[in-house]
Amino acid sequence: MTAIHVTGAILSGVISLNTTSASGNLTVSGEGIHNIVATATNGANNTGAAPGSNNTATVKIDTVAPTLEKLLTGNLVNGVFTTNVTVNLTGADATSGLNRVQYNLNDAGWTNYTGPFDITTDGSYTLQHRAYDNAGNEYVLANQTITIDKEPPPPPPQPTRFRPSFNNHSRYGGLRDFLNLRWLGRAGF
Repeated sequence: MTAIHVTGAILSGVISLNTTSASGNLTVSGEGIHNIVATATNGANNTGAAPGSNNTATVKIDTVAPTLEKLLTGNLVNGVFTTNVTVNLTGADATSGLNRVQYNLNDAGWTNYTGPFDITTDGSYTLQHRAYDNAGNEYVLANQTITIDKEPPPPPPQPTRFRPSFNNHSRYGGLRDFLNLRWLGRAGF
């Protein structure tokens, strides 16, 4: 008797299972890792594989791209960072495992991501990022524009100020006090 056991998969294409003979192609489908064990039992009830052969196989099916997340940390004001920016990328793949995460900053070329990195110079940057799993599936996050401007804006202009002063004038032989305005200019100049 020949028996073929597969864990967590769908079998198709096998002409006969659990009979005295099995022939044909074995098709395993379904996302995940599948262990296949084939055994044969002869008329003397001896079970096993032929000498020197392996009666087990592992089939990994991974058609799903890995995941990739990005975290930018810094002080963000109206879409502009006013401090250094730390870039943290996190990738994962549940089936075949994560192979690598890469980034490309301002078309400088793809670099393997090994941990958080900082962008410290004022300017505008384009960040590309992608992840690969061990089955070769790729996931690409949308490009991210990062603008850094650590130079504080100039203070707003101060309003023009006038200071009143009082003078004594002798106009028709008498003293009069009246208001005399004197230009002081703009503050900060």
